[in-house]
Amino acid sequence: MATLSQPYYLGDWLKFEEDNRYSRDVKTVLATADLPSGQVLGTESTFSKSAPYDNSNPAAATCILVEPVVCEPAQKVTSITNLSTTGTIVFPEPHGLAVGDVVKVSGATVDTDLNCNSAVATVADGVTCTITTASVSNAAYTEATLRVTKLNHEAAVLVRGPALISKNGLNFGASDSTGITAGLADLKLLGIIELEGE
Repeated sequence: MATLSQPYYLGDWLKFEEDNRYSRDVKTVLATADLPSGQVLGTESTFSKSAPYDNSNPAAATCILVEPVVCEPAQKVTSITNLSTTGTIVFPEPHGLAVGDVVKVSGATVDTDLNCNSAVATVADGVTCTITTASVSNAAYTEATLRVTKLNHEAAVLVRGPALISKNGLNFGASDSTGITAGLADLKLLGIIELEGE
């Protein structure tokens, strides 16, 4: 028989919050995979957005994800043509991207410098956009493995107190016990307090 599991829910980790959601805010979260409710977030350095906390990059816990984030699947790419520091991406279907969206380019094998995270600079039409590239040779790349994944997601987060949490329902990612301790200390500075005995 298969093992069944269920994710943490808001009530598993958030025990008290000041009235009328005083402690919440909306932030842009960068994620390459689905994130659960209770995911601890920090601020990554490249785009200054929230990202899963890992005790090293980002080094400080700054908020907790209230509801899960569900990532969009990677999109197939027809071609990426690089000229100077601009990569023009052509998709076989409408991409749904907007200027400022952060995307991950993956699957490049001819010039692996094309594999990067970058913000969408321009959107010419529904199937074409541009990104800024670095150290990529000027050429047209048409590998069948090329993919573009949108990384940014608007999400509700618990960003300050007064609030009480249970650390047992939080996801500190790959952090070791020192990282969890450091993360709880960071959250305490925001007024988000771990329940005694948890």
